[in-house]
Amino acid sequence: MEILTEKGKIVEVKGNKLKIEVPRREECEHCGSLFCSLKERNSAIIEVEAAEGFKVGDSVEIQLPGKQLVWVTCLIYLFPLLILVASIYFGFEFTGNVLYSSLLAFTFVGIYFLVIRKLGFGNINPKILRKLN
Repeated sequence: MEILTEKGKIVEVKGNKLKIEVPRREECEHCGSLFCSLKERNSAIIEVEAAEGFKVGDSVEIQLPGKQLVWVTCLIYLFPLLILVASIYFGFEFTGNVLYSSLLAFTFVGIYFLVIRKLGFGNINPKILRKLN
């Protein structure tokens, strides 16, 4: 599967955790995502675990596994949609009421996102390939 590489600048170092600022890509201008915070900002902050030897201001190249991005995309978009549709259908079959089935569906989707967040399934684990400067 495809591996994405990005260039960024280290903005914070805490032990072996680095926060890297990655500039917004040109593709972001045409994206229709409602959940991405890059629409309002010109960069994203990505947290990476790395060995010692990095300092604030270093430029680095990071690697994001494409397979992991596909998995996270399914977790965030596809599975909640399936849960929503199935909950509405089965909720209506069980109660016969559109309002109750809709409330049930949104409740299940909310619980789904809470579980995903609590268990950390939506995390992407980028790796630093090399220091650029």
